[in-house]
Amino acid sequence: MEDPLDTRLYADPSLPQAGSWRASGLPSGPPQLPPVVTGPSLDTARAHMLALGPQKLLAQDEEGDTLLHLFAARGLRWAAYAAAEMLQAYRHLDIREHKGKTPLLVAAAANQPLIVEDLLNLGAEPNATDHQGRSVLHVAATL
Repeated sequence: MEDPLDTRLYADPSLPQAGSWRASGLPSGPPQLPPVVTGPSLDTARAHMLALGPQKLLAQDEEGDTLLHLFAARGLRWAAYAAAEMLQAYRHLDIREHKGKTPLLVAAAANQPLIVEDLLNLGAEPNATDHQGRSVLHVAATL
C-alpha cells in the first residue's frame, strides 16, 4: 500500500489544495474540483482513507498526532478532508495531540485556511483550546 503521507498523492498543483489567510474569499463547503481533473482528487483521497481503515486513522504517533493532524500540518487538503470525514463518523474529529491541539488548531497554526474551513464545515469544535488556552482565533491572529 502507498504511504498515506506521500505528498504526490494529494498535491496536484492544478488543484486548489491550500491557501493563505490573506486569500481573497474562501470557498464554502467541501473542496470543489474543477470540471476536468488531471490528477488525484477528493474521491481518490477518500478511497485511500477507506482502505486504511479506522484503526490506522485513529492511531496516534508518539506525539499524539493522527494522520489528520499530519495532513492538516502539511496542507494536504484532499487527504485532510477525507480523513476528517471518517473521523467525524467515529466522533473523533477533535482528537488531541500531546500539546492539546485538535486538527483544527494544527491547520490554523500551519496557515491552512481552506483546511480550517473544511474542518469547521465538518463540525470541528471552533472553541477548542490547546494546553495553553489558545483557540483557533488566537492561533490565526498570530500569523
